[in-house]
Amino acid sequence: MCAQSPYLKVLDSENITEEDLSFAKNEFIECVLELQKSLEEVEKSHRRSVLTIDSKFKVNEQQLEDIEDTLIDELNNLRQEIEEGKEKLLGEFEKLKKLRHKSEETFLKSLKEIEKKYEGVLNKILEEEEEKLQILEK
Repeated sequence: MCAQSPYLKVLDSENITEEDLSFAKNEFIECVLELQKSLEEVEKSHRRSVLTIDSKFKVNEQQLEDIEDTLIDELNNLRQEIEEGKEKLLGEFEKLKKLRHKSEETFLKSLKEIEKKYEGVLNKILEEEEEKLQILEK
C-alpha cells in the first residue's frame, strides 16, 4: 500500500493514518485525472474550433479571389466599352464636322445665288427709277 510520509504525521493536531494518506492520494489522483480529462476536452474543442475557423478562412479566401476576378473582368469590360464609346463619339464628331462644313458651303453658295438674283432685281429697279427720274427732270 502507501508508505506513510516520514514528514507528515500530524495535521491540524490530528494524527494522520495510512488510510487517510491513501484516501488523500486517491482523491488527488482522481482530481488530476478529471483535470486531465477536462483539459483534453478543451484541447479537442480548441482543435475543432481551429479547423472550423481555418475552413471558413479558406472559403472566404476563395470567395474573395472569385470576387476579385469578377471585379477585374468587369473593370476590363468597362474600359473596353469606354474605349469603344470614345471611338464612336470621335467618329460621329468627324462626321458632324464634315456635315457642318458641307452645310456651310451649301449655305454660302445659296447665299451668293440669292445675292446675284437680288442684285439683278435691284439693278433693274434702280435703272427703272433712274429712267423715271430722267423723264421727270426733262
